Amino acid sequence: MFLGVGQITSGFDSEHPKSNSVSYELDADTGKAIWISADRNLDEWTSQFFRGETRPATFRGDVAFLSPGGLYEFDGLEGPAPAVSLPPPTAERLNDTTEGGTRALRLRVASPRGAQNAIVRVEAPGEIVTASIDGKEIGRDGVPEDIRDELTFSYAGIPKDGFELSLATNSTGPVKVTVQDVSEGLPKVLGMQIESRPSWMMPLQVQAMDPTKVKKSFVFEGVQK
Repeated sequence: MFLGVGQITSGFDSEHPKSNSVSYELDADTGKAIWISADRNLDEWTSQFFRGETRPATFRGDVAFLSPGGLYEFDGLEGPAPAVSLPPPTAERLNDTTEGGTRALRLRVASPRGAQNAIVRVEAPGEIVTASIDGKEIGRDGVPEDIRDELTFSYAGIPKDGFELSLATNSTGPVKVTVQDVSEGLPKVLGMQIESRPSWMMPLQVQAMDPTKVKKSFVFEGVQK
């Protein structure tokens, strides 16, 4: 009896809304963009973004109500999106020196479009010996040997003039830095009128809801002396 009553009365309304999500992600290196949803099945709101071919994808986000600052992954869907003209993030070399086989590289990472957050991935040809953000060291103890040439972190609350990333590597080879800045809200797409959610729906509670993400990669060759 209780199961029957629960089935009849269950559902979503404005007080108990259904969560869903859509993310707009632009790769500034290729000029291609995609829509991504953390939902495995499209509903009447998310379906407006996926008019063409869709395929399985992984949605990554900081889930506010589960673990502040914790990165979670969801199995969802992705599909092609129009490329919107958005300023990509920047990574500027401030200093680059080599001494005794150790290279010290200092960068300034910024978001010209004023995004609030960023995800940064560093790939080096040798071990990343030390790393710091705005002078605060990132602990490298305990990093497995097979990934000591990599570093991935997220930065919340990007200052207007950006933040400094300092690295020391045991190789003078090229260092690749990929920056994805993340802002809340979807972009305006020419020729597309994005419909609002019905009152019985709500955005997935992540750090940046319905985010716009722009990614760009930079390669810093070693300074030849």
